[in-house]
Amino acid sequence: MEDTVEHEQARRDFLKLGTTGIAVAGLAAAGATLTPEKAAAQAVGNSILRTVLDRGKLIVGTGSTNAPWHFENDKGELVGMDITMARILAKGLFDDETKVEFVRQDPAQRIPNITTGKVDIVIQFMTVTPARAQLVAFTRPYYVEGIALLTRPDAANKSFDQLLAGGSRTKVSILQNVDAERSVHSVLPQA
Repeated sequence: MEDTVEHEQARRDFLKLGTTGIAVAGLAAAGATLTPEKAAAQAVGNSILRTVLDRGKLIVGTGSTNAPWHFENDKGELVGMDITMARILAKGLFDDETKVEFVRQDPAQRIPNITTGKVDIVIQFMTVTPARAQLVAFTRPYYVEGIALLTRPDAANKSFDQLLAGGSRTKVSILQNVDAERSVHSVLPQA
């Protein structure tokens, strides 16, 4: 599909809604397109989908310590965007958002739990990488993260080129995230 000026403007307007807008729109679209009847019609006899439907519940691997994605509320219940996504999927599969069982897992267990069949699906914050994509099938992302560079208004070096020219004198602070660290280290010189 060719991008038009109107298409680009619509995309920009949509993105102005922010992460919440994107998430809500994605959740609404997911809930509007999947029904129990459609799910059953698409499930072949020996598929994971057929197994889930025959079992009557979805088993979801997720975490419990990474707000706003998955965390425990004051009552000790799992909440967050990943949990909401799982409930929407259960609603689409069974017309009942409670037909989901959560398996709390460490991030290192995401791929092993899928490949061994301990869980049907993992809904837990995870960066798509080529190495991971060789082990598991990823769906389309429901959240896309980016990296932005922020400087103080009174900083001597404000542009990317100025920071890059600063070499080892340039100090960068990032959130703890191996993918963000890799991205920063791939463009900035090491001290």
